[in-house]
Amino acid sequence: FPSYYSTKANLVRLTESVHIFREETCASLMTRLESLEEVLITKGASLLIIDSIASLVRKEFDVSLPGNLAKRTALLASQAKILKFLAKNLHLSVLVTNQITSAFHSRDAVGPDSECGDSLVDASEGLVSAALGTAWSHCVNTRLLLDFVGDSSRELTVAKSTLSPITSLFVAARESGLEEVTRFDEDQKKVPRRSHELRAHKC
Repeated sequence: FPSYYSTKANLVRLTESVHIFREETCASLMTRLESLEEVLITKGASLLIIDSIASLVRKEFDVSLPGNLAKRTALLASQAKILKFLAKNLHLSVLVTNQITSAFHSRDAVGPDSECGDSLVDASEGLVSAALGTAWSHCVNTRLLLDFVGDSSRELTVAKSTLSPITSLFVAARESGLEEVTRFDEDQKKVPRRSHELRAHKC
């Protein structure tokens, strides 16, 4: 597969099939999503990527102000509804990236729609969690977490899926593509995979 794009002609063909739209506001993104069906059909697209769903809403909606959290949640729900419609009716894969946020309070202080995601735990030290809260996490069918574990390796965790249990594996980007690798700690002992629960993400 990677060798297919080793020639300039095939690489140019790949780049020509990528169409990029830049939206700077929540309103313009919503307008784009509402008119995207025709574009996807015309271009014969099979993959839609939004990077990132959190950047605009976090910039425009200060959740510390009254009413903003409810408005933000309603907007995200509307966007998710459109994306689910496109995915189902056009047999399209939709990949949406989130952001992380830091927090210094316990899970008891975090509501279901707060800025902090559901991976936050009770601790006195700073933790990071997926932004947009658990309300957004319920909108997606599959949730993947990607953690740094070194200069070249990453830990990929399936945190939510209708087809797979919660599990994780170590991967690295190679010339042949994304490959699973075995990670060892300082004592050269194999680091076990996460299986049934997620660990806290420390700052």
